[in-house]
Amino acid sequence: MSNRSRSKAVNPERAMTLAGQSVDLARRIKFDFGLGVAYRLTGVLYTGKGDFNAGEEYFNKSLELFKNKKDSRSARYRGMLQHNFGVIYHYKGQYDSAVICYQKAAKVYKELKEDGLLFLTYNNLSTLYTQILDNKNALKYAKECMEISDRLKDPFKISVASLAMASAKSELKDYGGMDTLLDKVIQISRRNGNYYMLGMGYKFLGKYQMESLNDKRASIGSCRAALDNMIKAGNVYEIAGANQNLGYSYFINGDNEQAVRYYKIAIEQSKKSGLSKIEQYTVKNLSELEEKRKNFPAAYGYLKDYMIINDSVIAKTNQENIQALEAKYQSEIKDARISQLNNEKQIQVLSLKQKLTLNYFLIIFAASLLIVGFLGLEFSPSPVVGKTNGLITATANTGTGKR
Repeated sequence: MSNRSRSKAVNPERAMTLAGQSVDLARRIKFDFGLGVAYRLTGVLYTGKGDFNAGEEYFNKSLELFKNKKDSRSARYRGMLQHNFGVIYHYKGQYDSAVICYQKAAKVYKELKEDGLLFLTYNNLSTLYTQILDNKNALKYAKECMEISDRLKDPFKISVASLAMASAKSELKDYGGMDTLLDKVIQISRRNGNYYMLGMGYKFLGKYQMESLNDKRASIGSCRAALDNMIKAGNVYEIAGANQNLGYSYFINGDNEQAVRYYKIAIEQSKKSGLSKIEQYTVKNLSELEEKRKNFPAAYGYLKDYMIINDSVIAKTNQENIQALEAKYQSEIKDARISQLNNEKQIQVLSLKQKLTLNYFLIIFAASLLIVGFLGLEFSPSPVVGKTNGLITATANTGTGKR
């Protein structure tokens, strides 16, 4: 299936219906492998909607069906599930837990030589390190993504790697080649009808316009385009982040009323979905806005709220621990021997009846994937917004609102 056909049909409600049908069918025919696949897909859909509890529940159900299997297909899904758990922790700002899960996924992918999946996990690691201001590791993983995407010659992966590189470079204030990277993201995503990646491209274009080109007025259009595309993609996390970014763009253009409007939308969405990082940065934005308006009591109130949220975020995130985990992971990768797949037991050939049943299941499952489109972000989270850093994406990132 081409990227174009895969990403055009974004219909989360229809996808959820088909995922439910896949679960029912797999249960009825006692097809455990298919049930595990369907559970994981359902978890991905819930995660995309911002229902992390339901997402985690389905990922755990899926893991139960794969955890004791010795075949490489099951190992592959265990890796994908570790990535999915990492995405949830990433969205929730629990970065140390996210790193642990991403590293587990990466180990599986390296053993199986699954470069396509390894790419997605490295992309998220680049995003995560950008968010905690570890720009050295962010750039390292962005470069890894670029190397894999060049090797695979996959347009979608090239766009994701370009975005990861743009994100890492922007945090280093290295804007050389930024326009080329972002143009690549936007053009590929527009051709493929990929709303999520198109939204991310416009998000970073707005950041680039604010910070490097000093084209504040143009940044409003880019941030609005980012929001419009994220609404089409249905990614709750990035919708909240895009509202924060748009509010910040209005703020630096002197339109405080519009800035407050979008900031408050971002806070409401963040509280609803438990996105503490976006809430934290947006509350800080509001404090700065009220200070500029010389409304000092309101500014002080928002600053107190910021400190309360900040204490909560710090309690969940230990940067030193994350860096220690990274060092441990690199050491293990260096010393580990890649498992020899040639010694694996061959998967038993299905009977003709099982094949027919499997084909029937896969028709429904493939249809759900077609509709999911890019929502299958086994891929990436998409952290958010900020002049310093965005929280993830599903794919690369920082954002634009000041943090």
